[in-house]
Amino acid sequence: MVNTLHIVQNTAMNFIINQLQFENLLLGLKNTYFLQDESFSQRLCEKLFKWVMNCTTLEEFADWPVLNKILTSSIAIPSLSNLPFLESMSISFVPLTEEYLSKKNKFLEFFQFECEIAWPLNIIVPKACITQYIAIHSFVLEMEFLCWFLGNIWRSHMIEAKREELQISPQYRKIMLYRFNMHQFVRVLRSCIHQDLGGPLWEYLLKMLHSKELSIDALKNIHVQYLERALERCFLTQDTVHLHEILELLLRQVYTFCDAALIATWKINPTTNHFETSNFTLLSDCYNRYTKCRDRFYEFIMKLLRRKKFNISWDQHYQSYLETILESGKSYY
Repeated sequence: MVNTLHIVQNTAMNFIINQLQFENLLLGLKNTYFLQDESFSQRLCEKLFKWVMNCTTLEEFADWPVLNKILTSSIAIPSLSNLPFLESMSISFVPLTEEYLSKKNKFLEFFQFECEIAWPLNIIVPKACITQYIAIHSFVLEMEFLCWFLGNIWRSHMIEAKREELQISPQYRKIMLYRFNMHQFVRVLRSCIHQDLGGPLWEYLLKMLHSKELSIDALKNIHVQYLERALERCFLTQDTVHLHEILELLLRQVYTFCDAALIATWKINPTTNHFETSNFTLLSDCYNRYTKCRDRFYEFIMKLLRRKKFNISWDQHYQSYLETILESGKSYY
C-alpha cells in the first residue's frame, strides 16, 4: 500500500514538474511581476511611464483598454513566447480612490494584471499568491518609475544648462546635486532589490524545487516561503512594516521634488544677478525631508541587523541583502 502511494505521488509530481512545466510558470511570474526580463521591463516601462506623464488625473490614467494594450504589447516579445500561460494575462479592474488622484507615482498601483493558472497548478499557486505578486510588482514598478523620473529631470535640465549663465547659478547647482543624491539612492536600492530577487532568492527556490520526495503540499509550502522572502526584500512584511513606512515617506518626497523640478522656470534675479526659480524653497524642503527619511531608513536597518544577528533561524541571505544595502549607503551615516 505504501509503495503504491509512493508510486502515485511520484507520478503526480513528475506530471506537475515535467509535463505541466511548473518551473516555467514560476519563471514567467518572476520575469513579469518582478520585472526580471529585461526586454519586457524596458518595453513596459517605456510605454507605461509615457502614459503616466500624459495623464493629469487618476481617472484619466485608469483607461483599462489602454492599460491592457500596454500590457499585451509588452508581453509579446520572443523571450516570453515559450510561456503560453502569459497569453491569458490581462489588466484587473481596480476601484479608484481619492487618495491617489494627483500622485503619478501612485497611479501605478492601479496597473494590476493577473493570468489564469489552470488546475492543478492553481493549487500550488492560488489567487492569494498572485495578490502577493501584485504587491511586489507595484513596489518594484514605483521604484523603476522614480528612477526614470529622476533621470528625466536630469535630461530636461541639462538641455537648459547649455546656457552658461544657468550653470553658474548657485540654486541650479544645488538642485542638480539634490537630484543626483536622490537618484543615487533610488537607483542603488532598486538594483539591490532587482539583483536579490533574480539571484540568491531565485536560486534558493530552484534548489528547494530540486529536493527529493516532494509532494504537492511541499511544493505549495516552498512557493509560499519563496514569496514571503520576496515580500521581505521589498519591505512588505509585518517585520519590515516600519522600514516600509519610512520608505513611503522618502519616496513621496522624491516624487514631490521631481514634480516641482519638472515645472521649475529659471529667471535672472536682478539683485543677485543669477538665475533663480520660485520653486527653490519647495525643492530644498523636499530634499531636507528626504535626507531625514534616508538616515532613518539606514538607522533602522542597522537596528534590524543587530536584533536579528543571533537568531539562528534567520534567513542568512536576507542578512547579506540588508548588509549590501547598508554598505551602499555608508557615506550617509
